[in-house]
Amino acid sequence: MISAKPLKLPDYAAKRWIFWGVPAIFAIGVFNHYVFDLLGRLNVAGIFAPINESVWEHLKLAFWPTILWWAAGYCLLAEKNKVSASQWMISSASAALLSPAIILGFYYTYTWALGIESLFLDVFSLLLATALSQGVAYRLYKNKARNRFFVFTVLLLFILAAFAFGFFTFYPPHIPLFRDPPTGTYGIWAG
Repeated sequence: MISAKPLKLPDYAAKRWIFWGVPAIFAIGVFNHYVFDLLGRLNVAGIFAPINESVWEHLKLAFWPTILWWAAGYCLLAEKNKVSASQWMISSASAALLSPAIILGFYYTYTWALGIESLFLDVFSLLLATALSQGVAYRLYKNKARNRFFVFTVLLLFILAAFAFGFFTFYPPHIPLFRDPPTGTYGIWAG
């Protein structure tokens, strides 16, 4: 008879928090679309919220709310539920990186490849990206990714992405990804 070691699942609280992240991150992301204007177009708010209608700026709708959700989860769950800080960090960084990548892939598939322009699909891309990235992040958390190269790569890419969201808010390259379609401008200073 073949005997397998039983899987050691993370506690129920962590699993529940990660999956409740799908509707929560989606809702925070939708609200985040309006934060820059609600705060009087404050420059620092532009680092975390879209400043215009460019594709790049809309990636902030997934990236920062994901970080916010996972940081809140760690603060609430860490002590009582013995959540692993390193696994939580790798999982959250992976989710935050994967969401914008899924949005980009999905967006360019239906706009460029299929020629479709749809507000419904734009909003759906945030929900899809959030659901898929939270699922992957849960698997990473559950399976305790220990590969040093993977961990280093995820953390490096996360730091670069966080920096890029801030830097490109003020100094975007003049390429279509960063162009605001309604105005034809780039960046917070409308250059």
